[in-house]
Amino acid sequence: MSPQPRSTDGHWEAPPETDGRAGRKSLAFSVVFQAPDRTLTDEDAAELRSRIVEALGDRFGAQLRA
Repeated sequence: MSPQPRSTDGHWEAPPETDGRAGRKSLAFSVVFQAPDRTLTDEDAAELRSRIVEALGDRFGAQLRA
């Protein structure tokens, strides 16, 4: 049985998975982008994704795996 997400202070977190490197964890998550008035372009989605990655880096020191 795989670990289940858990709630911490009202925020849902996926259980961490180690990636084999000491002190580092590998996490995966999905995000749905929607606009109420139009279809988003690839550029819109890329910009939103970049902003999410940047925010996670600033807040948690997260890095996108290559």
